[in-house]
Amino acid sequence: MLVELVALGVVLTVRFTGCAGHEIDDFVLAWQRCGARRCETRQAGSIVIDAVVWAAGNAGHEAGEPAGTVPPAAERLAAGSFRELSHHLSGLITRSAIGARRGELLMLHAGAVSSRETGGVIAFIGPSGRGKTTASTALGRHFGYVTDETVAIADGLAVIAYPKPLSVKLPEPEPWKSQVAPGELGLIEPGEPPLRLVGLVMLDRRPSGSAAVARVALAEAVEELVPQISFLAERRRALQHLGSVVDACGGLHSVTYSEAVDLPAVFAELFEQASGRAALAEQPVGPHDARARYRSIVDDALPDGSSLIVLQGGTVSVLAGIAPVLVTEAAGTGRFFGELVEAVRAAHGEPPAGDAVEAVANAIDELVGAGLLERSDAL
Repeated sequence: MLVELVALGVVLTVRFTGCAGHEIDDFVLAWQRCGARRCETRQAGSIVIDAVVWAAGNAGHEAGEPAGTVPPAAERLAAGSFRELSHHLSGLITRSAIGARRGELLMLHAGAVSSRETGGVIAFIGPSGRGKTTASTALGRHFGYVTDETVAIADGLAVIAYPKPLSVKLPEPEPWKSQVAPGELGLIEPGEPPLRLVGLVMLDRRPSGSAAVARVALAEAVEELVPQISFLAERRRALQHLGSVVDACGGLHSVTYSEAVDLPAVFAELFEQASGRAALAEQPVGPHDARARYRSIVDDALPDGSSLIVLQGGTVSVLAGIAPVLVTEAAGTGRFFGELVEAVRAAHGEPPAGDAVEAVANAIDELVGAGLLERSDAL
């Protein structure tokens, strides 16, 4: 029996052997939000996984299935019961999909929920045992459930939903987790807007205390964060890419909590802050397009007091005034015009004469003309 599903944009075909029809139906139901369906033939190019219940005494093709109908499996998994099989199969599907997208996507070992109105996604990161599934269940009843396992981020911060079933512990002595469909737990589906990353959170569950949010410098969290990223080293300029993603979604935050029931209120506030950043980016800014982003394109830069020495195309320049702030803030994926205005105000205050918006607009025009900034509308 063949079942096809999609994980992280990858089509997989699971070839079941030794499983009862109702067990296959349970699997399809659990993976329904990933497009799971029974099929007669394999889609060309799909990854094949052999899933066998060896207690049935049949480790090969099902009776009546012509040999050669499906090519050899990329992976083979055998177990003594269907519950054990489905327990291990969930992880194998995820690992196979991650392996297929390595080098293409930034993939975090994380859960995620979305605002159904805006499509904004907040990912909550943490190693196994940090409470991601419990947090996903609590949050997914208030926001759109995106995933409890892997957050896949494409260039431009687009998020590929992976609404896999949740692995729920069963009472002892049962050693295997049950794979429960999101709908059975009351988890809401994301809305119509395209999904886009707007927040990154490090979960920190503690025995007691109220929930709290704190901004965390990437340097403080990088040793804990990097192990939760799949194949990071295979990306070109991996750390710079990671830094630009963190920067573009408002920085990295830590959420400490003791009870998952407290998390929805915290995430509601984080979504509100993300909406505020979006509103700032879209505020009217005179002659400059409110939706324009500006990105620095210098080859290298060295701060020197209030000045910034930059190298671009073999030419060395020394920037002063507000220009160092603009070039520094616009590194990586860049900044919206309104964000650059606020950065200049934070660093220098309001100009003694004239308007900060006008001053920033003039400085940006000069930097663009000098080939040190470029307009970058698409993130």
